[in-house]
Parts: sequence; structure tokens; C-alpha cells
Amino acid sequence: MSEIKLGMLVRDRVTTFAGIAAGRTEWLSGCIRWCLQPQGLDKDGKTIPYESFDEQTLEIVGAGIMRVSRPAGGPNPEPARVRDPIR
Repeated sequence: MSEIKLGMLVRDRVTTFAGIAAGRTEWLSGCIRWCLQPQGLDKDGKTIPYESFDEQTLEIVGAGIMRVSRPAGGPNPEPARVRDPIR
């Protein structure tokens, strides 16, 4: 079982690519991969694309960021039904 949690700052030992653990995928073959989102922006002010790495090549670098859970909303009123004019 991995000690990596979503939001942690993680680095790939092979490429030295580092970023926030933003996503995790588990494959039928048993492979577990993590998507790392680098911090900061590129020279054009855009978000740097995330990269995906095998779990066994990763090491935890720091605490990273905390996920903030917010309510996803509440019950919404049922929408008004429009009567089908053809019937």
C-alpha cells in the first residue's frame, strides 16, 4: 500500500519531475500510476501539463497542499415539465 496521498508533493526518482499528486489510476494489470501537476506556470503564463508516473518510481518530497472538501450542492427543485405539443 502506497504512502502517497492526493495533494502531496511527489518527485519521480528517474526523471526528477516533481509536482502535486493530483490523480491516481489503478489498472487491471495491477499497475498504479500517479498524475503529477507541476507547480507554477510556463513562460507564457499557462499551466504546465501534468505527467503520469508508475508508483514505484515516486518519492514523497513534502506535504504539498490540502484538499478542501466543499458541499457539492443540495437538493435542487424538480424542473418544470414542458408538455409535448404533439400529443
